[in-house]
Amino acid sequence: MTLTRLSDVLTLSTSRTADPAAAGIERFVGLEHIEPENLHIRSWGLVADGITFTSTFKRGQVLFGKHRANNSDLLLSLEDTND
Repeated sequence: MTLTRLSDVLTLSTSRTADPAAAGIERFVGLEHIEPENLHIRSWGLVADGITFTSTFKRGQVLFGKHRANNSDLLLSLEDTND
């Protein structure tokens, strides 16, 4: 059996923003919003409530919770960060 690493098929995005609110971003997705065994974003937080993130994403990108890395922590973005 041949194993394929995520790094063989995905590239880590380096897209960042220092001030999400000033960039017009209203919502964020954190590890707490990733539902195991679900590929879709079903919940998110609001930037206005306070956040510490700097990474941004675009529609169609795969989001991977690398701090709790396992295959159930994958999401497919159907929207840009600020949609």
